[in-house]
Amino acid sequence: MTKAPRNMLPATVSPRRPPLVPWRIGVASQYLRYSGGLTDIATWFRCLVKMIKKVVDDPHERGPEYVTGKKDYKWFEMSFFTRWDSPTTSQALCVDTPPDFPAELKKLLDNRLQSVDFRDPFAMHANLVDQIVVYTDISVWRVRDPVRQLEKVSISQLHLTSTRL
Repeated sequence: MTKAPRNMLPATVSPRRPPLVPWRIGVASQYLRYSGGLTDIATWFRCLVKMIKKVVDDPHERGPEYVTGKKDYKWFEMSFFTRWDSPTTSQALCVDTPPDFPAELKKLLDNRLQSVDFRDPFAMHANLVDQIVVYTDISVWRVRDPVRQLEKVSISQLHLTSTRL
């Protein structure tokens, strides 16, 4: 692990850390720079989401197909790098996200009741995490449906076997 430059402190000294979420996998780290007040922050974190192919007959499934190719699944190893330089500048670099991530994030930002307050160094984090939660939710439901179909088949086969004994 690389050390922060001398004028940067680990984020653990900050009372304004974003919340840690239980489904997070990977590293979450921040560096703060002080010079008579907070001047800049750099953060990065990573999470994994496994998408499986859509169940075609599912009436609840309206989302896009995230899986292409020969495999029945795809891992999105999403990495997020943010930088806040001043009260008006915030940047986010999002790597290995699903193809519709930029459009969905823009929708989230456009539908906010209040505009993003860039004086808050973590203003973008809430929107990023909201969109990650959406993908996690899709992933869970796409796994749930095939598992439930297997359960139904197994239960009916078990019932037939027990009635024949």
